[in-house]
Amino acid sequence: MIARSGKLWLNNADPLFRLPDGSWRPGTDEWIPERIRFDGYVNGRPTRLLVSGAPFVRRFS
Repeated sequence: MIARSGKLWLNNADPLFRLPDGSWRPGTDEWIPERIRFDGYVNGRPTRLLVSGAPFVRRFS
């Protein structure tokens, strides 16, 4: 996930589009079922990413 030109990008190639429920959809095709959600905020920054329900946790060292 990368932020570039005011947008979020997946794999530096697929733009993410924000949906009305607060989740994000990768790619430009509306039929894509994958959903991305950020949560577990600490100091305004998300610490967990949910990709179609599977958690990815940010580790601080």
